[in-house]
Amino acid sequence: MRKFLIFAAAWLAMAPRALAITPLDLVDAVQQHQGTVSFEGHRIQLLTRQNLDFKAVLQIDYKNERNYRVDILQPAKLADVNLWLRHDRVNIYFPDENLYFHNDNQSGSTEFAATILGQITADPDLLFANYDLDVYNDDQIKSMGLDPVVAGRDCYILNVARKGQVFYSTPAHRFWIDKQTFQILRETRTWGPQIAPYFDSSFDEFELTNQLHLKARVPRDVNAIRLKTGSRNNSFVTYKSLAEAQTAIGQAIEIPSFVPAGFSLYSIEVPIFYGSRTILLSYTDGANWMFVQYRPKPTLWVTLLAGAYAVKLVEKFQELSFQAPYNYYGADKGNDVVFTYGDLYPDVLKRIGDSLQLQPAGSGSQATPGTLAPGAAPATHSAAAGR
Repeated sequence: MRKFLIFAAAWLAMAPRALAITPLDLVDAVQQHQGTVSFEGHRIQLLTRQNLDFKAVLQIDYKNERNYRVDILQPAKLADVNLWLRHDRVNIYFPDENLYFHNDNQSGSTEFAATILGQITADPDLLFANYDLDVYNDDQIKSMGLDPVVAGRDCYILNVARKGQVFYSTPAHRFWIDKQTFQILRETRTWGPQIAPYFDSSFDEFELTNQLHLKARVPRDVNAIRLKTGSRNNSFVTYKSLAEAQTAIGQAIEIPSFVPAGFSLYSIEVPIFYGSRTILLSYTDGANWMFVQYRPKPTLWVTLLAGAYAVKLVEKFQELSFQAPYNYYGADKGNDVVFTYGDLYPDVLKRIGDSLQLQPAGSGSQATPGTLAPGAAPATHSAAAGR
C-alpha cells in the first residue's frame, strides 16, 4: 500500500505538466475545430493610431470559414454595412448607397478572417519557423494580471512573438482560445513585450447556436454589381500561384524585388471593376500579413461609370481602412497606383513598394509614407510612429 501511495503521489505531482497542452497541439486543435461549431456573437474591436482611438462593434453569425456574416453596428459611418460569405463567395451590401456586390467566384481570401475573426495562421510551417509560441500556465497568467475568461468562457492564452527580437519587426499576437470549442474569442497585438497593445478584438457575447442569420436582406431595387467568372468588366478571382494567375490573365504579374525575411507569397487576387484590373499580392510569414496592390490610375470613363457612388464609397472604404489593424503606404508609379499595407512598419512598406518595378515613373507624383486608400489621411500605429 505504501508503494502504491508513493507512486500515486508522484503521478499526481507530474500530472499538470503531462496534461498541459503544447503550442503545437493547441494550434493544431484550433485548425481542426474550425467549422465544427456554429455560433453567434457580439465582438468589439479597439484600435489605436498615434493619438487616435477607433472602435468597431460587430454582430457575427458564423457557421464555418466559408459561411458567415458580419453586420457592422459601429462606427456610425459604417452602420448596417453587411459582409457575408456564402459557400466562400463574398457579398457586400452598402445600405446608404443601396449598392450590392456579389462575387460568383470563391474568394479563397483569409484577410477577412485575419482582421475580423482572429486567425493564428494560414501556414503552420512558416509560423513555427519564424515565431516563438508559448501557452501560458496559471502562474504566468496570474503574474501578468491577465484574465483567462472571455464572454464567460475559460480560455487558453497563446502568445506568438518573433524569434530573437526585443522590439518586433512584426507584431506579436496574443490569443484567447476557448477550452471547449477551440474558437478564438480574443486577440491583442503589440509591437514589443513592454508596449501596450494597439489592437484588441474580443467577444463580449458568444453563444453556440444553429439559429443563424447568414444573409442580409437586400432590397429588390438594389444596384447590384455581380462579379462574374471570365467577365471583362466586373470579376474577382483568387489564384494560389503566380504561374496560375499569369496564365489565366495572359500577362506577366510584377512582384516586389524586396520582401521582408520570413514572408512568402500566399495568393494572388485579380479583381476587375468597370474593366479596370487590379493585382493584389498577399504574403504571410505564418502569423502576420503584407499586401501589395497595384492598378491603373482611374480613367475618365471609369470615373464617370462609378461617379454615382464614388464619393460615398470612398468615405466608406476610408473608414474601413482606419478600422483595420494595418499600416499603409501609397505611391504613383507611371500610369499605376501602388499600395502596400499590412503588419509592418511604414518605412518597410515603402521599401517594398519602391522595389516594385512597373512602368517608368515620371508622370506620377511622389509618394507619401503612411498614405491610406484614395482620399484618406496618413495613419500609422503609435508604436511605429515612435520607433
